[in-house]
Amino acid sequence: MYKALILASAIVFTILGGCSVHTTMQKLKSDSRFDDMNSVFWAKEHDSKSTLWNEAIAYCKKYSEKPNCGTVMQVYIVSNGSTDVPAYGSSGNSLTSPDFK
Repeated sequence: MYKALILASAIVFTILGGCSVHTTMQKLKSDSRFDDMNSVFWAKEHDSKSTLWNEAIAYCKKYSEKPNCGTVMQVYIVSNGSTDVPAYGSSGNSLTSPDFK
C-alpha cells in the first residue's frame, strides 16, 4: 500500500511539475537551444524530404535568428551548394564565403 501511494504521488508531481515533451517544431520555435536539434537530425530529415523538413525551412527562412534555426539553415545551404550564409541574427544580411576554386 505504501509503495502504491509513493508511486501515485510521484506521477502526480511529475504531471503537475510541467514535465512535458516538446514537439520538434516547438523546439525549433523556442528561444532555448536543444542539443538534439543537430546537423545529423536535420540531414536525415532533409534526405527523407519530410514534411517536418519543409516546415522547418519555411519557418527558419523567416526567423533565422532563432537559436535552433542555425543548424537547419546550415544543412539547407550545404545541401543546395550555396556559398551565402545568413549571419546569425542579421535580419536578412548574409556573409559570403570565399570561392576557393
